[in-house]
Amino acid sequence: MKRKIILISCLLTVLSLTACNDSPKLSKLSEQDVISAFIKEAQKRIDSHGKVGIKKDTIPSSALKDYPTTFDLRHVDTDNDGEYENYVTGVKFQRPFGTCWSFGSTAAAETSILYDLQQEAIVDNKDTIDLSEHHTAWYAYTPMPQTDRQGGEGLISMVDGVNENQSLKLNSGSTQFAASSLWASGMGVVQEPEFDETSREKEAQLNYRGKNAIKTVTEKGYPVYSKEDDWSVDESLRFRQSYMLENSFYLPQSVFIKEDGTMDIDYADLASKTYKEQLMNGRALVLGFKADAYLADKVEGIPKYINGKTWAHYTYEPSGPNHSVCVVGWDDNYSRTNFLSEIQYTINGEPVFDKTGKPIMKKVPQPPKDGAWIVKNSWGALNTNSQGLTTSDWGIDGTGYFYLSYYDMSIDSVEAYDFDVTNSIKGELGAYVIEQYDLMPNEAPHNIETNFPIAEGNVFVAEESETIKFISCVSTEYNEDMHITFYKSNGENLDYNHPVLEFDKQFNQKGIHVIALPKTISLDKGEKIGVAITQKNDKQQYFLSIGSEWNKKGYDSKLCDDKYYAVGVVNKNESFIILENQVIDFADLKLKMENLDGAASYLTYDNFPIKLYASIEKL
Repeated sequence: MKRKIILISCLLTVLSLTACNDSPKLSKLSEQDVISAFIKEAQKRIDSHGKVGIKKDTIPSSALKDYPTTFDLRHVDTDNDGEYENYVTGVKFQRPFGTCWSFGSTAAAETSILYDLQQEAIVDNKDTIDLSEHHTAWYAYTPMPQTDRQGGEGLISMVDGVNENQSLKLNSGSTQFAASSLWASGMGVVQEPEFDETSREKEAQLNYRGKNAIKTVTEKGYPVYSKEDDWSVDESLRFRQSYMLENSFYLPQSVFIKEDGTMDIDYADLASKTYKEQLMNGRALVLGFKADAYLADKVEGIPKYINGKTWAHYTYEPSGPNHSVCVVGWDDNYSRTNFLSEIQYTINGEPVFDKTGKPIMKKVPQPPKDGAWIVKNSWGALNTNSQGLTTSDWGIDGTGYFYLSYYDMSIDSVEAYDFDVTNSIKGELGAYVIEQYDLMPNEAPHNIETNFPIAEGNVFVAEESETIKFISCVSTEYNEDMHITFYKSNGENLDYNHPVLEFDKQFNQKGIHVIALPKTISLDKGEKIGVAITQKNDKQQYFLSIGSEWNKKGYDSKLCDDKYYAVGVVNKNESFIILENQVIDFADLKLKMENLDGAASYLTYDNFPIKLYASIEKL
């Protein structure tokens, strides 16, 4: 008999972090050294704002191998038996909101789950798995309720009219990293109920429509659900989860611009191998790129990058992304000649014509080499039904798909996902809690780099007797070594001199990871547990993984490209930094940095992304 799973957020009261035995020794390093490292990272983000292709990533050695010339997750002979399976769900329609990031992420999640289950994606013209884009998009911009210890934490929408209509927060824009940070916290992914337009049940809010199913039409006359409806999702649905995120993979940006202003083609070829590695493992990708429009049917002047005849897209100049999509395959032989070679000349966005009324054209670069990604968009298709609405004729033969050049100069924020599809983790845990404080969605992974040893940690108190079995952490560098140490309380304080568990873990990939402990740790009610993680790469640089976003000051200074600002809530005695023999409460450090006049004052910081998964008595 399947045991009931209980997932609750942590509402914990934590006491002193002071080490209980020896007094701290004199240290050459100080709190100011840590603050300086945070300021340096913040200044780097300000200096790089709006710039594209300024960093080369390390390419993991596991990806450096030969791959087939073509691959498509819609047509895979998994067992080499001559029969082909489709692991890609139908094309959806994101209108009326700018929720592409949620649709692209959810599409990638669906394919990853289906591939691991070896389950056909569409049967009798219905998706066999249909995850809720609405759930992810809504909670990204719905801060934690004030009744929670982390109350008020989250992203605050600044979309025009949002105070009068909260549904408009779905137009705030975001990235796929926000989706995975939500999922890692137990907020999704969640299966949608069977679609029923007339249903007013609470679970029906997981479908992508307003509560009253009010309809309108797009500029081209396609029916969509109206943004003037009530799109809110009940707070009781926040921590719904059908599949647990076990790993995410942060993949390198494929664009690096050399000093002469040209793209580094060799680096792009290497980066593309990391994408192919994930796809070959059945994981679709979600990525951002610069589209001519951010919504289907949203006319924004003359197309600059996409060939409307071949549906081949190439952003031929460095540019930040404005749209997220799902990559399901590739074709090395897709000809570079399929991409635009000329576009109509414009002045201030207006097309220019000669005396006879003929458009004046100008040449634009085509990709330097053949090759394209096969991309699933979220702008509808003729052969799919999205939430009961016939959608659009967008894409190749109206399928909703297009080709994106390997050498597109705007590809960014690439991620893939791996889920616990058999519920082996949940099965091991039974009834469980996630001990966590980091509940602010993160729109990009960040770390603080130091040239001296440093560790980050969280401390929790058991509300009931529990047994810790898994830990979740974030690696932000390739080939990263982690040293993980657990401390229990000895009386009122944590005993830093006698760890109850220490182990090392190496991650070749960047991303979110859920890992089993080498041995379980049991806690009595009221007992404290502290966990510290030291991260370093193969160059002996040390890192703190940290959630941070632009605060209201950063938004007002136009450092945030989307329509939001963030609030991070770090209470005292939750997160800490260990610097030699010093234990620094991160809440104190955060307050000092936010009160400075420098770069760090434009950012808000969250608790460290360390979560513990603990079995509890069945409630």
